[in-house]
Amino acid sequence: MSERLSLSVATLDCDRCVAEVEQALRTAIGIESVAVDLTVSTVSVVFDRTQTNADTIAALLDEAGYPASH
Repeated sequence: MSERLSLSVATLDCDRCVAEVEQALRTAIGIESVAVDLTVSTVSVVFDRTQTNADTIAALLDEAGYPASH
């Protein structure tokens, strides 16, 4: 079952940041899609809730150096 999550990431400010966030999330189990919006510093993720959850996704961003709040 798919679920959509939107996270605020205050440290998103360049194309390199976008690439790092996308790479950190796209390789994780259960992530179906990732969209980053620099204009409002958000990351939108569609994920399979039987394989991962919001806390795990936020932790992945934190590990990549981009702390997120949801």
